[in-house]
Amino acid sequence: MPPLFRARSSRTCRETRAPRPKGPSRSTSWSAGWKTSCKPAAWRSSTGSETGRARSRRSSGEPFDPACLERLQILFGELKTRAWPLAPDDFASPQQAHSKAFIEAYFSNYIEGTTFEIEEAESIVFERKIPAARPVDAHDILGTFNIVSDPTEMRRTPSTSDAFLDLVRSRHRAMLADRTEVRPGLFKDRLNRAGGTVFVPPDYVVGTLKHGSSCTGVEPGLARAVFMMFLISDSTRSRTGTAASRGS
Repeated sequence: MPPLFRARSSRTCRETRAPRPKGPSRSTSWSAGWKTSCKPAAWRSSTGSETGRARSRRSSGEPFDPACLERLQILFGELKTRAWPLAPDDFASPQQAHSKAFIEAYFSNYIEGTTFEIEEAESIVFERKIPAARPVDAHDILGTFNIVSDPTEMRRTPSTSDAFLDLVRSRHRAMLADRTEVRPGLFKDRLNRAGGTVFVPPDYVVGTLKHGSSCTGVEPGLARAVFMMFLISDSTRSRTGTAASRGS
């Protein structure tokens, strides 16, 4: 899936202190919900200083990136204070489901730089014709389609943070099986940047994903999908994409 947004800042991930949402509507019920259902206990007791943040990382058992969780807190507030429309899946027939999956597979790879003409992509996906000149790129699109077109796979809902990590790894492994250079099924092993932004350090990825995925305060549906897509994109972004799209 494509990343929802990319953080842009002149400072690094750990240097950036995200501003707290202001206003009475965002300082009462939603903030209480964040503290009880999302915010790690060790982080709640932190003083907010760099020393306090480092102490919270050590005491949590697995290191995590508190600056990235602060960004999640802002997103949590927005999701809790906005009305989100229901978006039922009306694509009941197999043909409609496959067309929807094709669009997702095509554009999620397109925005990451894997581009084909529509006719070429249709031939890859529906006729399994892999172009000799670009077999790896073709398998990126085909691997994505195979996952998002499988209704059983798309209904899998992890019940624990460990199950969530397993799901991300397994989909990444299946999606990028032909790209051994990006280590399918494994999270990033080096620090990465986009402009002036430094993303979550490799040692903090698992802890950050666990803390974020354990949040129970976001309603199922579109709001929950937005929250999880931001968590994955912000935590696992690497030179080639995210663990849910182009690289881990």
